[in-house]
Amino acid sequence: MSRLMKIIKSLILLAIHLAMCMLGYTLIEKWAPLTAFRAAIHTLFPFGYVNIYMFSQVGFKFNTVMSILGIGVLIYVISNVASLIMEGRLKSLLKVGQMDKKISRLKSHYIICGAGEICWFIMGEFLEANLPFIVIDKNQEFIDELTEKGIMALKGDSSDNKILEAAGIKHAKGLLAIHSTDLENLLTVMSSRQMNPDMRIIAAVTDNANCAKFKRFGTDTIIPVSEVTGRRIAAAAVHPTVTSFFDIDGRAEEGISGSVIEVELEQGSYLVDRPQKSSNMLSKTGATILCLIRGDEIQVNPGLNERFREKDRLLVFGTIAQINEFKKLACPGDSASKEASGLGLSRESLGSLFGKWQRRAKRSINNISKSVKRRAPKSGHRGARMKKPAERPRVLEELYAARLRKAGRGEE
Repeated sequence: MSRLMKIIKSLILLAIHLAMCMLGYTLIEKWAPLTAFRAAIHTLFPFGYVNIYMFSQVGFKFNTVMSILGIGVLIYVISNVASLIMEGRLKSLLKVGQMDKKISRLKSHYIICGAGEICWFIMGEFLEANLPFIVIDKNQEFIDELTEKGIMALKGDSSDNKILEAAGIKHAKGLLAIHSTDLENLLTVMSSRQMNPDMRIIAAVTDNANCAKFKRFGTDTIIPVSEVTGRRIAAAAVHPTVTSFFDIDGRAEEGISGSVIEVELEQGSYLVDRPQKSSNMLSKTGATILCLIRGDEIQVNPGLNERFREKDRLLVFGTIAQINEFKKLACPGDSASKEASGLGLSRESLGSLFGKWQRRAKRSINNISKSVKRRAPKSGHRGARMKKPAERPRVLEELYAARLRKAGRGEE
């Protein structure tokens, strides 16, 4: 039974008891409605007050029976209210406890600092790749939405050492600083680099003039957001065929199954100490090695006699199936082939949780489109149709749809 139904049932039972008492006192004792109501209230609390009513013999028996029933009704109402309160608190405590346990078990995970629009796409990619991660942000509403769906998140300042320590920064594989301001990202980088000198730090920068500062404080990869966006738009204009085939992150556009990924060779890899010619990776997997990165050296289309080494990084192109076969040989211990232990969520459970997202997202997009059309000036030609958003892992679908609904209300 839902919480609302329990409350409604308790109120109905209480109202029936009071009505029966008032009706009995009115018929038996011939009392006025107000006096009958006061006596009915006293049947719920028969102890602790002096009997000020003069009952007849029949009225006394009726009052005794209704007082016993009133105690039962009062106990039922109080127990329902108490159970609802305790149930809510218990669930909250259990969720907090379970989340703390998950966070304490995190190893080789990623810490995402900042919950802006970029965060949605990053979480989608990490979930799709089954990479464990945790999100840090000051927005309590956003954190509650994530934790409600089983995604690990912490509320707080990402530059605070205590928050970073709670997020398991000492065991983290990487940190992504994606706040909306360079100052927040820079403070996050400074704090995190001091606490974990070995992990990889990636930061988004809005002002290119600050890139040197981020580099000085230990940022491994700097993403100038404006520059990347501008180059992407320019590339779409200058090289439309290439940009229509590949997405920004190396994935092929919708309808094309090819992708470009980075693979790092580890100890025990089939490719280590083997030349490309004798490895026969193309014939075994169908995937193509586009580039070899060894330290600061970059070899595009490495030769057939090139012998691979441990810690080499390869850029590989192929379909999803071909890449999976390639990774089985090149990265036998790759965590992407396993369920993300830090998330505790499988693809099957994600699919069962959020099956209705597509219809909700479609309605939200239509509402936004209609509001934009109403505000747009009339012109002689039709505007471009709104493109359907790319498929996202289902654990983010409902959250993303909620954000779209909020945006639609804001436009109107």
